[in-house]
Amino acid sequence: MKNKFNLQRTLLALLLILMLPLAACAKLPEDLQIVLTTGLTDDEIFRMSGEVCTKTEFMTYLVNLQKKYEETYGTEIWELSLSDESLEERLKGAVLTQLEQIKIMKLMADDYAVTLSAEESSAVEAAAASYIAGLNETEKQALGLNEEKVRQMYTEYALANALYATLIADVNPEISDDEARIVTVEQIGIRLQTTDKDGNTVPLTDTERQQARAKILEVKRRLAAGEEFDALISEYNEVGESILSFGHGEKEEAYETAAFNLGEGEISEVIETQEGYYLLKCISTFDQEETEHHKIEILEQRKSEAFDREYDAYRASVTEELNQAAYEEVSFLTDPGITTASFFETFDANYTSE
Repeated sequence: MKNKFNLQRTLLALLLILMLPLAACAKLPEDLQIVLTTGLTDDEIFRMSGEVCTKTEFMTYLVNLQKKYEETYGTEIWELSLSDESLEERLKGAVLTQLEQIKIMKLMADDYAVTLSAEESSAVEAAAASYIAGLNETEKQALGLNEEKVRQMYTEYALANALYATLIADVNPEISDDEARIVTVEQIGIRLQTTDKDGNTVPLTDTERQQARAKILEVKRRLAAGEEFDALISEYNEVGESILSFGHGEKEEAYETAAFNLGEGEISEVIETQEGYYLLKCISTFDQEETEHHKIEILEQRKSEAFDREYDAYRASVTEELNQAAYEEVSFLTDPGITTASFFETFDANYTSE
């Protein structure tokens, strides 16, 4: 199969949303036009420029994520106290956001003339049959599911995958060793910032900066006199980890330039950044394993950026009608006979990537 709009990653992202601060919850994009409406039926949660999300779809996503979470943390997880929002409401918001994206991608697939291949359609059929076969009658009835409805949801999943593959088709997979190069250094850093009682970052005073510079110059003199870098780390380093690996674009320019210009075993001159004064010792100028891993990360970032450019431009034209009353009525299912948690994994198991 093609590059995937990764459903397992989507599932994990939705679960992780629950662990984030309230301010970091999934939100609708600011340019998405939302209209509260009574023009939808009781079984319809929202409409995106003609594409409707039904209660069955919403509940299938919600309950599978609910049960997945309960498998890991137990039902007591929902009793955790938040400032002004329950975990249930937070998960509902995450599901709403994800289904909105799926519906927008369905609209895009129609406009871009993206369709499923015979192989992809066959995978959808197999996934739908597998998932519905694993449900008991209580689950089918509570969720309003049959094989046709599951097939429709999986078809939209598959179209999202096909659209994603289309939008990233021109991304160049060739990434040079230099672009992806990972270096490893030891560092001794003297802070030029502190934190006040409210957690705000505060720069040092001029006098304190002079003291910090004197300290880093003292380290430099001791190194020049033959003392070992490793031995001085524990005595002087104020900036966290003493050994770190990183690639281009991950550090301030002065720090990165110095690190990438060092030979193995060499020690830098004093580096000044916004956060502090530093001395670096190069441990490795080229970590092959980490560099290859970084190439994968860079490629995935390029794909994401290519997709986001097209998706963000398209979503600005989409209007949503939200059935607020129907949305507010949706809630978790607590019947012990309902345990389904495999909706996402069943799709991934059948719709595998190359």
